[in-house]
Amino acid sequence: MPGELDDYLWLISDEGARWLAKLSVDERPLHQLVASLRRELSASRARLVVEQVALRRKAEEKFPWASVMFFTSLGLEQATDAWVGCYKAQRWPAGLPVVDLCCGIGGDLLALSTRGAVTGVDRSPVAAILAQANAQAVLAKLGLSHHVEVQLADVAQIGQAWPEFPPWHIDPDRRPEGHRTAQPEWSSPAPAVLELLLGRQHTAAVKLAPAADVPPSWDAQAEREWVTLAGRCRQQVAWFGQVAKDPGLHAATLVKRTANPLSPVAYRLVGRPNLPVPVAQTVKTYVFDPDPSVLASKLVGEVCHRFALEALSSHGGYLTADHLPPSQLLVPYRVDEILPFDLRKLRAWIRRRNKGEVIIKKRGAPVDVDKWRRLLSGKGDEPLHLILAEHSGHIRAIAVSPLPEPTPEQ
Repeated sequence: MPGELDDYLWLISDEGARWLAKLSVDERPLHQLVASLRRELSASRARLVVEQVALRRKAEEKFPWASVMFFTSLGLEQATDAWVGCYKAQRWPAGLPVVDLCCGIGGDLLALSTRGAVTGVDRSPVAAILAQANAQAVLAKLGLSHHVEVQLADVAQIGQAWPEFPPWHIDPDRRPEGHRTAQPEWSSPAPAVLELLLGRQHTAAVKLAPAADVPPSWDAQAEREWVTLAGRCRQQVAWFGQVAKDPGLHAATLVKRTANPLSPVAYRLVGRPNLPVPVAQTVKTYVFDPDPSVLASKLVGEVCHRFALEALSSHGGYLTADHLPPSQLLVPYRVDEILPFDLRKLRAWIRRRNKGEVIIKKRGAPVDVDKWRRLLSGKGDEPLHLILAEHSGHIRAIAVSPLPEPTPEQ
């Protein structure tokens, strides 16, 4: 560990920066780069520089400031991206000191630091070093001077050691034994530690896997929010105390990437989970694909009741109506034709209509989507959008046309 720490301290130094800058514009194959670096650097530092350049390129999707940041492969995978992080940071009153526990390489820490002072805590020496360096580099790039300090400590101990515990955010380690888990009881710190922290300070946010269950007591205390970005539900957050807007309710939130992550655009729906879902007798003019956050938060029934929609089946999934609701959390399609769920008949229909690529969406249909796409795609120029879904006890093949995004709800 001491040698590894020395290498990471070197990496974030001015000398490391010179090597990173040099390598970022070198387009030689990987083996040639490593061989060249080995003539002037140790094997571990040569590997670290090459790896860091690759990680920065990979991180550009998550962080527009990736070119000045530092990563580990696992740290990048687990980090909250800039847009979701900044959306979450808006919950916290500006200037309120916050502690970010289990901060990792600093995804949420960076976002929190843009609105005021923040203290990071992590038990990994490498993560603590990189989180501090990332906060300093990004704040400097943004022209901000908020105080950020990262401490090397175990959250289980620090919860008892601090005499006055500040409002806090935590991202429990979901791979404490090397295997990824969605459930808090197998994460680190354990739920008992989180309860201890909540007893010390009730204004808090707990980042969880989308599929995570929570203690029964949290259902009344917390607002549980599921957040989607770029078509995938990224995380669940349990909000407590001052930062819980709607305690006892669920929220589905779609965050969209903007040119400036500090001003994210988000569409949010709040309601009661597991409401009954009305089932449609017929497939109507439009079919809607709910955002993944709606499905994960179990708000399909809420969406149906709020916008007068019906589901194609009792399992929820795709919805239908004769009108277009003003919600960004529903992807709309116009129904063109309901076709037989039969591969041979579908191929014949596609040839008659001179369709080209077949784009398939499905829920509940027992098909291999990639195989069906290959077998069905024709030679025409116009693509066919096909939704495979259960309705009235049968699988339907619904030919649809995508529609423009609806006008956002007010």
